[in-house]
Amino acid sequence: MGKLTSLLFFTILLTSFLSCSKEYSGYKSTGTKSAVISPVHSSIDSAEAIDWTVGTMGKYTVSKGIRLKIHFPALEMESVRDLNKKMKVDSWLVRIHKRSNYGSKILGYFFVPMIAPGSDVYSTSFRVRQIEYGVVNIYYAAAGHTPRFENLKCPPFNHQFRIEDKDIVIQKSNKLTKMMVGPSEYSYIRRKIESFGYRPTTINAGMSLIGTYFADVALFDSKNKVKRSSYLQLPESVRVKLERTSPVPGCTDFEVTPRRPGKEKSYKDFRFGK
Repeated sequence: MGKLTSLLFFTILLTSFLSCSKEYSGYKSTGTKSAVISPVHSSIDSAEAIDWTVGTMGKYTVSKGIRLKIHFPALEMESVRDLNKKMKVDSWLVRIHKRSNYGSKILGYFFVPMIAPGSDVYSTSFRVRQIEYGVVNIYYAAAGHTPRFENLKCPPFNHQFRIEDKDIVIQKSNKLTKMMVGPSEYSYIRRKIESFGYRPTTINAGMSLIGTYFADVALFDSKNKVKRSSYLQLPESVRVKLERTSPVPGCTDFEVTPRRPGKEKSYKDFRFGK
């Protein structure tokens, strides 16, 4: 009897843990093409500097940029099914933007699928695949212009900036608000949109990272590149308050030789944050 009681207690405890391990956002259908979502647990959880070991002997350190860890909203399977049936919603759209003394600009977009590949919304085999966390790298142009630059011994563009973790501040700026879903919020996204994968998404923020960074999420129809809801600005913002100059001897006036002459964009032609 003692073993049975212990087993029963363990089963109840495990069930309670599983049911409480993920809290879902509230969902209310308000029409054939509309709904309201009350998000919970969506945030920028952490921010850290990314070191870059450079120099001909690998003795020096500058920064590639900063890394943000984003906690995405979660919806119950039936809510996702309803959104997909009504409005072809299959993903979260994430928008990263920056505010500095030079103004505000959108740095980039990526989308996070919430439906498993091959799922049929009208079938019992319909499966939801929601990623709880994602990592976004916000890079200097020296590392973010092209993946090849990350492997160079000398940073391009005479890059000498270094950011330390103490130079990064996470600020609580607002509360989570409701997301309105419906035709009035539809918007075709003309910009390039990266697909979120197992490797961190990388965004080029230009020659300086000084400024404040924000992340917004919205419901997205990735097949047609249409935003289906209002944007939800996550409550936290990330401020880079200081860049330190860290010279790299031996790399002065270093120039990158294009892999394919005439094919690779030069730094002068590159439009940062575009």
